[in-house]
Amino acid sequence: MAHLTKPELEALSARAYQAMRRYPNVHAVAIGNRMRGGRTVKELVLAVFVSRKLGQSDLAPDDIIPSEFEGIPTDVVEMGQPKLLLELGEVPGVESANSDSTKHRPLKGGMQISGSPLTSPRGQGTMGFFVREKGKDPRQGMGVTNWHVLFDKDHPHGTDTNARVGNPSANADDSGSFGAVVASDYSGSSSADPNIPDLLPRTDSALIGLDPNTEWVAEIQCIGNITGFHSLTNEEGQSQAYKVRKYGRTTRLTGGTIMYAPYVGTAKGKNVPDRIYHNGLAIMPNSSLADQAVMFADEGDSGSAIVNAANEIVGVLFAAQVEKGESLWGWGVAFPITALIDKYKEKGIELIVATATKLNDIQRTPAAAATKLEAAVVDEIALARQLEAELLLSEKGRG
Repeated sequence: MAHLTKPELEALSARAYQAMRRYPNVHAVAIGNRMRGGRTVKELVLAVFVSRKLGQSDLAPDDIIPSEFEGIPTDVVEMGQPKLLLELGEVPGVESANSDSTKHRPLKGGMQISGSPLTSPRGQGTMGFFVREKGKDPRQGMGVTNWHVLFDKDHPHGTDTNARVGNPSANADDSGSFGAVVASDYSGSSSADPNIPDLLPRTDSALIGLDPNTEWVAEIQCIGNITGFHSLTNEEGQSQAYKVRKYGRTTRLTGGTIMYAPYVGTAKGKNVPDRIYHNGLAIMPNSSLADQAVMFADEGDSGSAIVNAANEIVGVLFAAQVEKGESLWGWGVAFPITALIDKYKEKGIELIVATATKLNDIQRTPAAAATKLEAAVVDEIALARQLEAELLLSEKGRG
């Protein structure tokens, strides 16, 4: 397997998902080491994730997952199906336990955001980090979050609405609004046959353009200044030892280990299409000091940046296994940063991850350009002042 390129590995995983999703309770597959009793064994397998394991006696012969796929042994792993992580149904002004609804100025990664109820009637999510557009003024940053944080199946055309976004909210009666969606991308099932998954390399993302004179920093709350981005190698993705962190509005700062990459499957949505993805990163949360299971992410953390030890962006969180009574509770799912960069490049937007060499390196977006009428007024004032100065210099003017 080590000789496969990343595209070849992703294609193999996609084929495996196409083949395995017909079996009962299957929602994802990944290529990695075998798991036994929550621990890994150094044996390369195709992990087949099921929401509930059933004994062979409980299954029809045609419903038994085969013992191998394209020569790779299979390993059936029980895991509750991940869900998209939007916080819905909160009472205005009442915070979730431990959630971070701080108003951040300057803006920074990890902060709570929501869309205007006029154009984007969703809940609370997280703005992960900032990017810039190549060739544009570097002060003009754009925030990155998930599409499903801001839009739903009833408001699918986000960029058509110029949807406002705010921290901690974008309600008309507060001063939190700081920008509007300028581009977005979502991976739902676009196939005419709902039984055929859409495995195109899409993302679940939205870019938020910042208003003029908005201050922001290329930092993430409790993590620090961002130094760049990192594309996982096949070896790192399958090592089951690659450590990452994230800061989200609900569970705040958490750490974990990337256990599978690519991780291919379907995440359940709330008033949005289920998200079918082909290049996920499955992240196991760190245990607590008491060796108890904890969550890497929960509802409201959607959009959080996945960051490595060098403070480089590795991916963007969009889902997690949030049902406590089900297996592998608290595992997170992200898509790689390179998927974001590649997808917007296809759309004609070349993104650069915004970085900083020190903390509190405040950027301010450029002031709005003057309208033609405003420019004409300014020109008239300047001309009047020039004529006045010339008149004062003349003999009649001095008299």
